Amino acid sequence: MLVLIYFRGKVPSIAPLSLTLCTRDRRGLEAPDGDRFIVIGEHSPENLIYDPKFLGWDRSPDFILIQVTSTVGNNKDSKLAFFRYIADELKSKLSVRSDDVMINMVFVDRSD
Repeated sequence: MLVLIYFRGKVPSIAPLSLTLCTRDRRGLEAPDGDRFIVIGEHSPENLIYDPKFLGWDRSPDFILIQVTSTVGNNKDSKLAFFRYIADELKSKLSVRSDDVMINMVFVDRSD
């Protein structure tokens, strides 16, 4: 599983964020142990551009974009469980509003 985390604004500590994404309990994504590769990028407002009202959301300057590339979890129920788990964990551990979290899943074959 490759996880790319892009953010701007204030994130109290990026370590809990990365641990949340790579814990064994990934709710719906049954990846093998040790399958964690994380890239974290902090961006200036000029380098992380997004529409704060896209699809009716209310994103603040503390927006976090997470892209997950995985070989598992490619069904609606698994994805929704994973999205909810990550949003809940970020809210409880880092006080990140769910409107400030966008998760993009990319599924690939294991051979890729």
